[in-house]
Order: sequence, then C-alpha cells, then structure tokens
Amino acid sequence: MFIWQSKTTDQIESGVEDASCTSSEFYDNARISSEFHDDTCISEFHDDACISEFYDDACTSEFYDASSEFYDNARISSEFHDDTCISEFHDDTCISEFHDDTCISEFHDDACISEFHDDACISEFYDDACISEFYDDACISEFHDDACISEFHDDTCISEFYDDACISEFYDDACISEFHDDACISEFHDDTCISEFHDDACISEFYDDACISEFHDDTCISEFYDDACISEFHDDTCISEFHDDAYISEFHDDTCISELHDDTCISEFYDDACISEFHDDTCISEFHDDAYISEFHDDTCISELHDDTCISEFHDAACT
Repeated sequence: MFIWQSKTTDQIESGVEDASCTSSEFYDNARISSEFHDDTCISEFHDDACISEFYDDACTSEFYDASSEFYDNARISSEFHDDTCISEFHDDTCISEFHDDTCISEFHDDACISEFHDDACISEFYDDACISEFYDDACISEFHDDACISEFHDDTCISEFYDDACISEFYDDACISEFHDDACISEFHDDTCISEFHDDACISEFYDDACISEFHDDTCISEFYDDACISEFHDDTCISEFHDDAYISEFHDDTCISELHDDTCISEFYDDACISEFHDDTCISEFHDDAYISEFHDDTCISELHDDTCISEFHDAACT
C-alpha cells in the first residue's frame, strides 16, 4: 500500500526487506529478529491465546522450544516493543497467522500496545506485508475508529507508514473530502499529526486526483468512501466510490473482492463470507458474519474490540 521513500539504515534490519521468508527462517535464521521485545514485559503476551500457528498455520513447537532464542536471546527483540509494556498484548486472542511471511522488526518502537487486540484475532493482519516500522514513535491508541484493518496492507510495505506521526484519533471527527488531492500517497503521514483523521468524516473523495499507485496495487480510489463497488478491491481496480453512505459493518457485504488478498475469493466479506484463502490458505468462513465487528475474526472472541464499543478504544491503554 504505502511505500515510503525515507527508510533509514536502522530501519532496515535483518529480514526486513525480505517479506517472503519462511517460518523456519523466521525463527531459525532470525530473519525478523533482534527487534521484537527488547527490554519488554511480555509476562502475559498471549495469556489464554492460541499461538500454535503464530507464523505457520500449524502448531510449531519451535515458537517457544526450538526458538528458545525468541525470548532468551532476544532474537527478534530490540525494536518490536522497545521499552514497551505489552503484558496483555493478545489476552484471549487467536494470532495464529499474525504475520505470516512478514517483517515486523520495528512494529511499535516506543509504543505502548499492551492492549493492542485484547480479545481479538489478528491472524491475517499483515500477511505478506512489511511492517518493520509501522508505528515508529507513533500513538495508535485509537487507530481505526469505524475501520477494518485486517486487510489493510496485504502485500504492502509500510515501513514508515506513520513515522513520527500522532495517530491517536486516526478516525475521529475529521473532514477529509480532499484528503490527498493531487498528493503522493508515498508521504501519507510522514511527520504528521492526523489525530482527527476519520470518525464522522466526509471522505467521499479520499484520494481525489491523488497518486496512489502504491495504495492497493495500482488502484484508483479517487472517491474512497462514496457508494463504492469494491469487487476488485486490491488489484488494478477502480474503487472510486468505496464507501460513502455505508456502515463499516457492511464493508464488503455481498461483494466479490477475489483479489483482495492473494487471489482470494471473499465474495461476502462481511456477510457469511468464505475467505478460505484469505491469508495463506486459512479458512475464515465467517470473517464478518452478519457484519458484526465483534466477529472480526471467525472463531475469535473480540466482543470487546468493537462490540458496543467506540472503535476509538481500539487500542485502549495504548501510548497516546
């Protein structure tokens, strides 16, 4: 989606530039290591969570066994949550495929994400995505009020997505009808405060006349949220009328977005959807059954993530 131009040497850690590494490389060769949890409290990292498929659609004993370096030697530590408390990172969460073939070396440097997805399943969050510096020095306490970010950056490099940006209220009371009129998306929010990015916003022309060639695989989304037909959401597609007059719960109701994520059929993304190939041959047949955000991830309880809750609390207890 967003490919930045100012990546520094420090931002390019081992494996960061290679989003195709296998799970064996992930742990055995520390492809995205040395940045994961240095000086971090992870005492409750996955309390009551299913992490058997954290990076490989299977119960990998390497996660804590063969990959003893994971915590003992901080193989993927120093940057992921440097000086961060993530004690409740995924309490009661299914994160079986959190970053399949993904680089997350600097996912939340200097960020508090202790309740990032409490009771949430983010198994396909960034399948095949480079998120090495997703929120370097950023506040993501209210990242996506009324937004779905599960497919946010499939096959995307967002290494500097919000470098030094304040995104604590990413979607809150903003009018962005011409958000990037004649703008290059590559500088989406570098050193920018977008605290009131979207909630109750007019985004009918989200990227009117914008250079968004890297937004979603050469996609035109000049009217990002205006009565959109997003049948080919992420593949050389025109989604000029993406959402206006639509509820986030119906993000893709009865929509065919077969190329949204790696040639996947998600014909009913938020309505009894079959997304068996959504992320690395995984079956999430009810991704958004009946479009309730509380069922964000099938077989996962995220009733407190968005259910009867202001999405502004999406990152409750996060660094603001």
